[in-house]
Amino acid sequence: MKMALAVACVVAVLLMSGCANPYFKNAAPGRGLIVPEGEVLVFGRVSVTENGKSVGSSLKGWPVVFNLSTKEYVNVTVKEDGYFWWLLPGGSYELSDLHYRRDYIQVKVRLDVPEDSAGAVYVGTLRVDTAPGGWIGIEKRQTNAVTIADDFEEAMGALEKRNPGFSVAAGKGLMVHDVTLPDDPRSKANEAVRRDRNDFLFYMAALFVAVLTAP
Repeated sequence: MKMALAVACVVAVLLMSGCANPYFKNAAPGRGLIVPEGEVLVFGRVSVTENGKSVGSSLKGWPVVFNLSTKEYVNVTVKEDGYFWWLLPGGSYELSDLHYRRDYIQVKVRLDVPEDSAGAVYVGTLRVDTAPGGWIGIEKRQTNAVTIADDFEEAMGALEKRNPGFSVAAGKGLMVHDVTLPDDPRSKANEAVRRDRNDFLFYMAALFVAVLTAP
Protein backbone atom coordinates (compact mmCIF):
# COMPACT_ATOMS: atom_id res chain seq x y z
CA MET A 1 0.00 0.00 0.00
CA LYS A 2 2.79 2.36 0.94
CA MET A 3 4.63 1.71 -2.33
CA ALA A 4 1.43 2.17 -4.38
CA LEU A 5 0.86 5.58 -2.83
CA ALA A 6 4.46 6.56 -3.52
CA VAL A 7 4.17 5.52 -7.16
CA ALA A 8 0.92 7.50 -7.48
CA CYS A 9 2.71 10.58 -6.15
CA VAL A 10 5.51 10.19 -8.69
CA VAL A 11 3.04 9.80 -11.58
CA ALA A 12 1.15 12.91 -10.50
CA VAL A 13 4.36 14.93 -10.33
CA LEU A 14 5.40 13.79 -13.81
CA LEU A 15 2.06 14.72 -15.28
CA MET A 16 2.15 18.16 -13.70
CA SER A 17 5.72 18.66 -14.92
CA GLY A 18 4.57 18.69 -18.55
CA CYS A 19 5.80 15.30 -19.79
CA ALA A 20 3.00 14.94 -22.35
CA ASN A 21 3.96 16.35 -25.76
CA PRO A 22 1.55 17.59 -28.44
CA TYR A 23 2.26 17.46 -32.18
CA PHE A 24 5.50 19.27 -32.97
CA LYS A 25 6.53 21.05 -36.17
CA ASN A 26 9.97 19.46 -36.39
CA ALA A 27 11.66 18.12 -39.50
CA ALA A 28 12.27 14.37 -39.29
CA PRO A 29 15.85 13.08 -39.47
CA GLY A 30 17.08 10.73 -42.19
CA ARG A 31 17.19 10.66 -45.97
CA GLY A 32 14.36 11.88 -48.13
CA LEU A 33 13.55 15.07 -46.20
CA ILE A 34 11.00 17.01 -48.22
CA VAL A 35 9.97 20.51 -47.19
CA PRO A 36 6.19 20.78 -47.60
CA GLU A 37 4.83 23.42 -49.93
CA GLY A 38 4.24 26.68 -48.11
CA GLU A 39 6.76 25.88 -45.37
CA VAL A 40 10.46 26.52 -44.82
CA LEU A 41 13.08 24.44 -43.00
CA VAL A 42 14.29 26.80 -40.26
CA PHE A 43 17.44 25.56 -38.55
CA GLY A 44 19.99 26.80 -36.05
CA ARG A 45 21.24 26.17 -32.56
CA VAL A 46 20.79 27.30 -28.94
CA SER A 47 23.73 27.49 -26.52
CA VAL A 48 23.29 28.34 -22.82
CA THR A 49 25.99 29.25 -20.30
CA GLU A 50 25.80 30.20 -16.63
CA ASN A 51 27.82 33.29 -15.73
CA GLY A 52 30.03 32.66 -18.75
CA LYS A 53 30.73 29.00 -17.94
CA SER A 54 29.66 26.04 -20.02
CA VAL A 55 27.40 23.67 -18.10
CA GLY A 56 26.66 21.10 -20.77
CA SER A 57 23.26 20.53 -22.33
CA SER A 58 20.38 21.18 -19.96
CA LEU A 59 17.72 22.36 -22.39
CA LYS A 60 14.31 21.05 -21.49
CA GLY A 61 13.45 20.73 -25.15
CA TRP A 62 10.89 23.34 -25.97
CA PRO A 63 11.05 27.10 -26.55
CA VAL A 64 8.06 29.43 -26.65
CA VAL A 65 7.63 30.50 -30.29
CA PHE A 66 4.69 32.41 -31.71
CA ASN A 67 3.76 34.25 -34.89
CA LEU A 68 3.98 38.01 -34.29
CA SER A 69 1.05 38.75 -36.61
CA THR A 70 -1.44 36.08 -35.60
CA LYS A 71 -0.14 35.42 -32.04
CA GLU A 72 -0.51 31.73 -32.82
CA TYR A 73 1.92 29.43 -31.06
CA VAL A 74 4.11 26.93 -32.86
CA ASN A 75 4.92 23.59 -31.23
CA VAL A 76 8.65 23.10 -31.76
CA THR A 77 11.51 21.52 -29.85
CA VAL A 78 15.26 21.88 -29.39
CA LYS A 79 17.47 18.79 -29.36
CA GLU A 80 19.84 17.95 -26.49
CA ASP A 81 22.82 19.25 -28.47
CA GLY A 82 21.02 22.59 -28.93
CA TYR A 83 20.17 22.18 -32.62
CA PHE A 84 16.66 22.75 -33.94
CA TRP A 85 15.04 21.90 -37.26
CA TRP A 86 11.62 23.47 -37.68
CA LEU A 87 9.11 23.51 -40.52
CA LEU A 88 7.40 26.91 -40.49
CA PRO A 89 5.33 28.94 -42.94
CA GLY A 90 6.82 32.26 -44.01
CA GLY A 91 6.31 35.10 -41.56
CA SER A 92 7.77 36.86 -38.53
CA TYR A 93 8.08 34.92 -35.28
CA GLU A 94 9.26 35.60 -31.77
CA LEU A 95 11.17 33.14 -29.62
CA SER A 96 10.24 34.72 -26.30
CA ASP A 97 11.20 32.18 -23.64
CA LEU A 98 13.53 29.21 -23.43
CA HIS A 99 12.95 26.35 -21.02
CA TYR A 100 16.19 25.47 -19.25
CA ARG A 101 16.69 22.92 -16.46
CA ARG A 102 13.68 23.44 -14.17
CA ASP A 103 13.34 27.11 -15.08
CA TYR A 104 12.88 29.40 -18.06
CA ILE A 105 14.85 32.29 -19.56
CA GLN A 106 13.37 35.28 -21.38
CA VAL A 107 15.33 35.84 -24.59
CA LYS A 108 13.12 37.88 -26.95
CA VAL A 109 14.54 37.17 -30.39
CA ARG A 110 12.87 37.70 -33.74
CA LEU A 111 12.93 35.21 -36.61
CA ASP A 112 11.94 36.42 -40.07
CA VAL A 113 11.12 33.47 -42.31
CA PRO A 114 10.99 34.65 -45.94
CA GLU A 115 7.92 33.76 -47.97
CA ASP A 116 10.03 33.23 -51.09
CA SER A 117 12.73 31.09 -49.49
CA ALA A 118 14.23 28.32 -51.57
CA GLY A 119 13.09 25.90 -48.88
CA ALA A 120 15.61 26.31 -46.04
CA VAL A 121 16.94 29.19 -43.99
CA TYR A 122 19.68 29.24 -41.36
CA VAL A 123 18.88 31.58 -38.45
CA GLY A 124 22.11 31.38 -36.42
CA THR A 125 23.24 30.25 -32.98
CA LEU A 126 21.34 31.81 -30.11
CA ARG A 127 23.84 32.25 -27.28
CA VAL A 128 22.29 32.95 -23.90
CA ASP A 129 24.16 33.59 -20.66
CA THR A 130 22.12 33.25 -17.48
CA ALA A 131 22.60 33.16 -13.73
CA PRO A 132 22.26 29.90 -11.77
CA GLY A 133 18.69 29.16 -10.75
CA GLY A 134 17.10 28.01 -7.53
CA TRP A 135 16.83 24.46 -6.29
CA ILE A 136 13.06 24.21 -5.92
CA GLY A 137 10.26 25.17 -8.26
CA ILE A 138 10.11 26.82 -11.64
CA GLU A 139 11.26 30.40 -11.89
CA LYS A 140 12.32 33.06 -14.37
CA ARG A 141 16.10 33.22 -14.54
CA GLN A 142 18.18 36.35 -14.85
CA THR A 143 19.28 36.96 -18.44
CA ASN A 144 22.87 38.22 -18.48
CA ALA A 145 23.37 38.41 -22.24
CA VAL A 146 21.75 37.34 -25.51
CA THR A 147 23.82 37.25 -28.71
CA ILE A 148 23.43 35.71 -32.15
CA ALA A 149 26.44 34.01 -33.81
CA ASP A 150 26.88 32.96 -37.42
CA ASP A 151 28.03 29.31 -37.39
CA PHE A 152 26.66 28.55 -40.85
CA GLU A 153 29.27 26.03 -41.98
CA GLU A 154 29.02 24.04 -38.75
CA ALA A 155 25.23 24.01 -38.93
CA MET A 156 25.28 22.90 -42.58
CA GLY A 157 27.59 20.04 -41.60
CA ALA A 158 25.12 19.01 -38.89
CA LEU A 159 22.24 19.22 -41.39
CA GLU A 160 24.04 17.05 -43.95
CA LYS A 161 24.82 14.49 -41.26
CA ARG A 162 21.25 14.50 -39.95
CA ASN A 163 19.54 14.51 -43.35
CA PRO A 164 21.91 12.97 -45.92
CA GLY A 165 21.10 13.90 -49.47
CA PHE A 166 19.15 17.05 -48.58
CA SER A 167 19.95 19.12 -51.65
CA VAL A 168 17.95 22.31 -51.13
CA ALA A 169 20.19 25.39 -51.02
CA ALA A 170 19.92 27.12 -47.65
CA GLY A 171 19.61 30.87 -47.33
CA LYS A 172 20.65 32.87 -44.29
CA GLY A 173 18.53 35.15 -42.10
CA LEU A 174 19.98 35.48 -38.63
CA MET A 175 17.78 35.94 -35.58
CA VAL A 176 17.71 39.40 -34.02
CA HIS A 177 17.65 40.11 -30.29
CA ASP A 178 15.05 42.82 -29.71
CA VAL A 179 14.03 43.74 -26.14
CA THR A 180 11.13 45.82 -27.51
CA LEU A 181 9.33 42.69 -28.68
CA PRO A 182 6.14 41.89 -26.73
CA ASP A 183 6.14 39.44 -23.85
CA ASP A 184 4.71 36.00 -24.37
CA PRO A 185 0.94 36.71 -24.55
CA ARG A 186 0.40 33.90 -22.05
CA SER A 187 3.08 35.15 -19.62
CA LYS A 188 0.77 36.42 -16.87
CA ALA A 189 -1.34 33.30 -17.01
CA ASN A 190 1.82 31.18 -17.08
CA GLU A 191 3.13 32.88 -13.94
CA ALA A 192 -0.03 31.90 -12.09
CA VAL A 193 0.19 28.35 -13.44
CA ARG A 194 3.83 28.10 -12.39
CA ARG A 195 3.05 29.28 -8.88
CA ASP A 196 0.21 26.78 -8.58
CA ARG A 197 2.37 24.00 -10.01
CA ASN A 198 5.25 24.82 -7.67
CA ASP A 199 2.89 24.65 -4.70
CA PHE A 200 1.52 21.36 -5.99
CA LEU A 201 4.98 19.85 -6.48
CA PHE A 202 6.02 20.95 -2.98
CA TYR A 203 2.98 19.35 -1.36
CA MET A 204 3.32 16.18 -3.44
CA ALA A 205 6.99 15.88 -2.46
CA ALA A 206 6.05 16.33 1.20
CA LEU A 207 3.35 13.67 0.84
CA PHE A 208 5.81 11.33 -0.87
CA VAL A 209 8.31 11.68 2.01
CA ALA A 210 5.53 11.22 4.56
CA VAL A 211 4.32 8.03 2.88
CA LEU A 212 7.82 6.50 2.73
CA THR A 213 8.67 7.38 6.34
CA ALA A 214 5.34 6.38 7.84
CA PRO A 215 5.58 3.50 10.37
